[in-house]
Amino acid sequence: MTKNDMRCIARERRPFEYQYGFMLTPFERRGQHTILTTRRYHTWRVIGSDSGGGLSLGLVDLARRLNGHKNSNGETSMPLLWAVAPRNHNTEGPFCASLADRFGTVPPMSSEVRRTWLMRQGKRCHVDTIVVDNAQWIAEAHVMYIMEFADTVEIATGGRRIAVVFLCSTVDGLVSLKEKFEKPGSHWQQVRERLSPEWPYEFVAGHTATELDEVCGGFEDMYRPQLPDLNLVDHSGLLFEMLSVPLFDTDVAKRAAMINNGANGGKRVAMRHVTNVINSAVESAYYLGRNDVDAEILVAAAEVQAKGRTVIHLLENEPVRIDPFVLNVDGEPEDMDPIVFDGDGGRMIGESHREVAG
Repeated sequence: MTKNDMRCIARERRPFEYQYGFMLTPFERRGQHTILTTRRYHTWRVIGSDSGGGLSLGLVDLARRLNGHKNSNGETSMPLLWAVAPRNHNTEGPFCASLADRFGTVPPMSSEVRRTWLMRQGKRCHVDTIVVDNAQWIAEAHVMYIMEFADTVEIATGGRRIAVVFLCSTVDGLVSLKEKFEKPGSHWQQVRERLSPEWPYEFVAGHTATELDEVCGGFEDMYRPQLPDLNLVDHSGLLFEMLSVPLFDTDVAKRAAMINNGANGGKRVAMRHVTNVINSAVESAYYLGRNDVDAEILVAAAEVQAKGRTVIHLLENEPVRIDPFVLNVDGEPEDMDPIVFDGDGGRMIGESHREVAG
């Protein structure tokens, strides 16, 4: 099929729509269960995962389901308070500002006033869990403030202990915060004593080959309105083999030594890579006029992703033509004049628009 054929099919169909809805995958269930277990036992815990796994998305979903609300007596309840650790900020000000954002519109106040205001809000709004995302960037000042926040709320409420969870990406297959928390000093000793005595550091592994069947089934439900005969589950084994190679799973050897994954030898796939390949394959099939994705399209999509991770593309020539793809007022594809660039890098309007303008 030529590019002209694909262009004709594309103009006959509505534009392809990517689906980005949250999917409660086995990986997300593991991550959320660990957070909720930490909350239940009022302890501290460090949870690591490979980059691209999706712990942050699971946190947002969990925060939505544990959303703040007004009780019948008029009091505000916000059990889970979370923030993203600010990068390259060694003071507590930006971190406190990130926590304060979860309470909505906050009146202007100085950093010193905000840190005290947050502790009062923690007591007043029944906060019982703090989760820090991207905790591999957390600074010592942030950890010390969390400890002060937890102690202040516990004293003010007569014993309500605050659970704390640090979500972080692994570095070379290792949970990055472990080295930081094992530094010498009485303050770090206090942090270590608050960690769970049984499970202080945990690693949420990616998807196995069997779990990938469920993930592929979820994508089928999301994209069937556009590809009615879509069947990705039959290709899940192929997808797993393509995405569990060292090019995508760079920490497989070190992770296999750290955790026992049984017969699959430690192989796992990250949700980000699965999403990228499936989105690319489904879109290609859609514009080819098909209602399903075959193995050939899936392999081609994975090869494009693999090449993109190893090749730097050189852009050295002036763009000549871009074919815009727009919708008319009825939501249907509509022809539009190409955008042509002149030799000086400036943008020239299409011919019909030039006639109207002239």
